[in-house]
Amino acid sequence: KKFIYVVFAVGIGGSFQFGFHISAINPPSEHIKKFINETWVERHETPLQEYSLMLLWSFIVSIYPVGGLIGAQFAAVLTVTYG
Repeated sequence: KKFIYVVFAVGIGGSFQFGFHISAINPPSEHIKKFINETWVERHETPLQEYSLMLLWSFIVSIYPVGGLIGAQFAAVLTVTYG
């Protein structure tokens, strides 16, 4: 019976943290989109079209958890190595 409680606690706790970190990218979204558009204008002298901006933003949001997964794999090694 205790095992079932632990499974639910870990499942709910882990899901909550994962959901929080995914949603943490939403508040700065307008600033990041503005930065992407300004950088595009500096390099190409024309503004980025709205659908292209949304495509780039969706790529950034979708790659965010992958970066977290890769970073989590190396965090323990870096911590042990460099303290």
